[in-house]
Amino acid sequence: MNHTWDLSQLYQSFQATDFIHDWETLEQEIQQYSDWLSNQCKTHEHEIEFLKEYIRRTEKLYLKIGRIGGMIHLSMAANSKDKEARDFSVGFHKVLNKLTPAATRMTKWVGRCTELQKKLDSDEELNNFSYYFTHMQEEDKHSLSETEEVLLSMLSNNGSSAWSKLAGDMLSSLTCSIEKNGKIHEIPIGVVRNMAYSKIHEERRRGYEAELIAYKKIDQPTSACLNSLKGEYIDITEKRKYASPLDRSLKTHRISEKTVTTLLKTVEEFLPAFEKFNMYKAKKLGYANGLPFYELNASINEQNPKTYTFEEAKKLVLEVFASFDHELLEMGKQAFSERWIDVEPRKGKRNGAFCSGCASIKQSRILLNFNGSLDNIFTIAHELGHAFHNKQMFKESSLLQKAPMPLAETASIFNEMITKNYLLDKSSEEEKISLLTKDVTRTVQVVVDIYSRYLFESNVFKARNNSTPDAEEFCQMMIDAQKKAYLHGLDHSILHQYMWINKPHYYMPSLHFYNFPYTFGELFGKSLFDRYKADREKFIPSYKALLQQCGKGTVEQITSRNGIEISDADFWRTSLNSISKNIDWICNKQ
Repeated sequence: MNHTWDLSQLYQSFQATDFIHDWETLEQEIQQYSDWLSNQCKTHEHEIEFLKEYIRRTEKLYLKIGRIGGMIHLSMAANSKDKEARDFSVGFHKVLNKLTPAATRMTKWVGRCTELQKKLDSDEELNNFSYYFTHMQEEDKHSLSETEEVLLSMLSNNGSSAWSKLAGDMLSSLTCSIEKNGKIHEIPIGVVRNMAYSKIHEERRRGYEAELIAYKKIDQPTSACLNSLKGEYIDITEKRKYASPLDRSLKTHRISEKTVTTLLKTVEEFLPAFEKFNMYKAKKLGYANGLPFYELNASINEQNPKTYTFEEAKKLVLEVFASFDHELLEMGKQAFSERWIDVEPRKGKRNGAFCSGCASIKQSRILLNFNGSLDNIFTIAHELGHAFHNKQMFKESSLLQKAPMPLAETASIFNEMITKNYLLDKSSEEEKISLLTKDVTRTVQVVVDIYSRYLFESNVFKARNNSTPDAEEFCQMMIDAQKKAYLHGLDHSILHQYMWINKPHYYMPSLHFYNFPYTFGELFGKSLFDRYKADREKFIPSYKALLQQCGKGTVEQITSRNGIEISDADFWRTSLNSISKNIDWICNKQ
């Protein structure tokens, strides 16, 4: 069976007639749109009519842009050496820069609108776009002059975007030297990273050591990428008059500082519980000073952990979906049958996993690096959760399909929860211990390791304000962050100083502090699952409604509409207490 994804719903190829037509007409359409918008922004007469026409024209243009961009981005993710995709990517971003002047004028036009909320409330069609336009008005407070915005947009192609691309290309092309049967083999970094899940201790250790040696080959150029990305972000943050990089990122994530501070302080309260689990796990594996980093994902309950073929994984995931909701099940079937998923790791393919929504075809595409472990079952469910979230948001205007990052993990984490619950219901006592141990092990990554990444990125910004740290300094920052987050649950002499290289989140030009949203999503998803267990029939329609409306407010606005108070520490303690109880149960059972 073909386990690469099918992009033909976007375009058959870069040489297809419809792609060539869309590509050749894109620049002209952008110019026509920009000319129209620039002319309309000269006056504030007929504001209601103008906003409605803006919606229609912008939806049409951005669906086309998304279709072309999706083809390019997904092609490069599957094969970083795809020269056609790389060449089109350069031209694509140059063409998009032509939108900047008109977009800036529109933002400033909305910023000048008086009694905007009242006008939006007075019209049924525009009321649905209330947050979209009021958020634009808020953004105007941080916008620069049209000339400056155009210049920044142009420079980003050879600045932050180029540094980001370089970091990604170096990582995806990286190989590790692994000895097997007396011969040295060059193995893609994605395959070696998966060795962390091996049932064989020696393989986990060898993978870890080979990984560190490989990163040494690219640590200095990658540190240049990180310095350039963070330095540019600091400079532009100051220019736009945000209080700090974190303040700017919080506004990007559409979440308040109060909520994030409450979340992270509550996480700190429970770090000793996770430390207890890791120390227990270390003892079971025969370590006296905490876990070596390469043992974080080691199994302690299974001598021969079950592995799955992709067909077996598919069957299990669909059984889970069938136990929850028909719409989720049908979408899952479609994803598998229509090849939405690119499955196995290979050289040149991006590491990790992601789901990308394609609004123009109302479908998603999912990249995996499948190795057959139970963790991969959860990864498939997780990414299909993103696809289900996209499916709900596709019911809205394409302008209202951008979820704030903390809520973007809601459906993915919820899918993991229903998968775990399904497996627990079918488990013996011994299997239950094994499954919960795996679940807590994964939660350690999403809560504790994410906290270490937050600490690391905070310190990078602090250091970058006054200096240009080299690779060794970044390594030390990562070690310090891991010690503070994991406490003594990890062996302090065997940490992972290069975690700053293998996480693409640090290298996203427009997204910084893309860490705490995962912890938010994990704990928020667990809370939703408790609601589901309490009243299944009532929960499912309200859950879909919550997913659908994620493009229509801040995190606090969206959650409060559903009766959830996320700035209260007790909300987070509920989920963390549940995890802590599972840790106690596991430790007392063995």
